[in-house]
Amino acid sequence: MEERPLRIASFFEWLAAAAGVAALIWLLSVPVQRVIGPRVDAALVDVPASLPPGVPAGAMNVPGIMLVDGRQIRIGDPQSRITTILPESAARGPIVVSTGAFGERRTRTYIVDGTKFFVVCERLERGGPMRVTGVFLP
Repeated sequence: MEERPLRIASFFEWLAAAAGVAALIWLLSVPVQRVIGPRVDAALVDVPASLPPGVPAGAMNVPGIMLVDGRQIRIGDPQSRITTILPESAARGPIVVSTGAFGERRTRTYIVDGTKFFVVCERLERGGPMRVTGVFLP
């Protein structure tokens, strides 16, 4: 009886075929997983509070605004600072007064260097100073 030499080439062929079948199964399983996979409901997100009176629908609240000359208005600034930064000539229209959580809320429209924005000031605590609580861009 003759001994047959060990053929390694067929082993690599079988290994390549098995890898190809595994890759084909994985490739076909991705669409199936997407079709029958678990359903995930969207996370509940806090609904943004309604816009204060005097601010148009669709306006976006920003943390602050920097004017062309470097002056800044930020949420949390006291209202007295706003009156020193922005001249009365930049204000457009009357102050819109409404009721906030701790008293009156004032909304004012400004146009500075061609940019229109709305500043909302109100008290953040009982008896506290009026502070900027919103800077809105249309």
